[in-house]
Amino acid sequence: MNLQYKWLVGMLMGVGIGLTSISCVDSISFGSSFLEKAPGGSATQDTVFGSAVYMRQFLNTYYSRQYYGLPYNTDVQGDIPDSSSPYLGKVDALSDCWQLHYSETTLYDRYYGDTHTSNYGLRGDVFGYDREWVWQVVRSCWMLIENIDRVPDMDAAEKAYLVAQAKCLIAARYFDTFRHYGGLPLVTQTYTGVESSYSFPRATVEETVNFMIGLLDEAIASNALFWAYDGTQSKGSYNNAASETGRWTIAGAMALKCKIWQFVASPLFNDTQGFAGGSSEAERELLVWYGAYRAELWDNCLKACEDFFNAVRQNGYYELN
Repeated sequence: MNLQYKWLVGMLMGVGIGLTSISCVDSISFGSSFLEKAPGGSATQDTVFGSAVYMRQFLNTYYSRQYYGLPYNTDVQGDIPDSSSPYLGKVDALSDCWQLHYSETTLYDRYYGDTHTSNYGLRGDVFGYDREWVWQVVRSCWMLIENIDRVPDMDAAEKAYLVAQAKCLIAARYFDTFRHYGGLPLVTQTYTGVESSYSFPRATVEETVNFMIGLLDEAIASNALFWAYDGTQSKGSYNNAASETGRWTIAGAMALKCKIWQFVASPLFNDTQGFAGGSSEAERELLVWYGAYRAELWDNCLKACEDFFNAVRQNGYYELN
């Protein structure tokens, strides 16, 4: 199954997720009827976007689908666990970014048992393209952005706050996938499933990077996010400051920009020759590298880091230990 087709399957699978659960005994339908009310469920878009309380809960669902450094559940898609499963193990544990102490994980057993290869995992991939909840998060966040103005009991300040968070979630989920696959299909809206045709080619590395950076820039420039959470702020008329910690901030969005630029400026994407030699179709079409060495990528990384640390000096709160 090629990358483009896998993406489409993932998007269609994500149509109803977040609005309701689907009963295993219901027939599956697509298109407007599926969007209006998912089979086996009672929540519709009118329900979710008709209440500020439901709208907040809708967004909260997709915070749980971020790629954190900690395993947090044992969800499976098609009997295959995603990387959040404590039994699979985060590949980041092979770097200095994360420590793995649970010896029962597949990664731990194979690495320290000297049998680890690039095909580790129960299905042969470190980060499954269609089983990491990426596309469900992307679609649902666009759904929020497109429908937020329908919420009657939420003021403009909070709506902007939720939209900015949704853009950060999309960018973060894209980066999670980008670092394993390179260029990705760029999703800029929701789709019903009944369109007459689809054309979602993989974007180039450069186009995908610009898409992620653009979303983060929009979230930062909106000034709708907090710089940091101190447990006392509120956004608009909604005041539940204690529950806001852990959400995306301006600082978080700026830091992710630094991480993206540093990653793409590295030789993995930015070199005089493609990582696999340069002759593969993906390399020729610039889906997995920039096509040449570009010094300005390091300039972009430097500028993003300078902006971040200047903002830290101005606003405080964060520091290196």
